[in-house]
Amino acid sequence: LDGSGDRVVAGKLSDFPLGERTLLSAEKIFIVHVAEGLAAISAKCTHQGCTVQAQEGAGGFSCACHGSGFDAQGAVL
Repeated sequence: LDGSGDRVVAGKLSDFPLGERTLLSAEKIFIVHVAEGLAAISAKCTHQGCTVQAQEGAGGFSCACHGSGFDAQGAVL
């Protein structure tokens, strides 16, 4: 589902490697594949709506527009 509640066709499970976060830029969501399954996390910063980027190794996300940080579940730090 995207932010409006509409469904988004993201692809096959094999398109999302275990342990990876894949950005679907057109939908502005990350698909996260963990042992428990798949999750979708918004890639839109809660402050200015910029697209956040995955932080390498840290498991979180950051906003290049103003430096905000988000944890692996998308919560504001």
